[in-house]
Amino acid sequence: MGLSKTEVNLRRLLAAAPQQQNQGKLVHYVATLREQLAEERTPEGLPRVSKAQLNEYSEKIEAVAAKLDVNEYRPPSGDRSPSSIEDSNNAKSVKLDAAAHAHIEKHRQLQEDLTDEMVGLARKLKESSLMISRSIKNTEKILDSTENAVEQSLASSGHANTRAVEVYSQSLKTTCFTWLLIFAMTCIFC
Repeated sequence: MGLSKTEVNLRRLLAAAPQQQNQGKLVHYVATLREQLAEERTPEGLPRVSKAQLNEYSEKIEAVAAKLDVNEYRPPSGDRSPSSIEDSNNAKSVKLDAAAHAHIEKHRQLQEDLTDEMVGLARKLKESSLMISRSIKNTEKILDSTENAVEQSLASSGHANTRAVEVYSQSLKTTCFTWLLIFAMTCIFC
């Protein structure tokens, strides 16, 4: 089972967050991370990742939030959604114009497209590696059968060679006996 697109984006943001120096962007990172963590649930409300992985992600998100050194970004009872946190924080953080939002959305869409493409490429790579594995197994079977055929051929040619040596030695004895008889008959005739 592979990683979901949301989990890939979550990991990317977690990796990029510690290097972020802009507090406004860091606030946005925390809100997006919490939102993506909330998305990592099935329609039944069960987490798609293991509980240990979920706790690890939560701890990392809280570590990034602690870097902000502001406790108001954490919802106290869990009833505030990440988007409401983001909206309340946007009033206190950097104001962005429509062009900046469009630029951010364009890059987010580009990142999602790249993630989709990477997932597709990983799937194709897995399929081709499985196909190569099957091909190698088939080649191995062919090589084993060829090896057996060569061994049988060598054994039969060794047997034929032994038989040829026996026939040759018998023919040599017969040839010598034939010449002796011819010589004896010539002597008797003379």
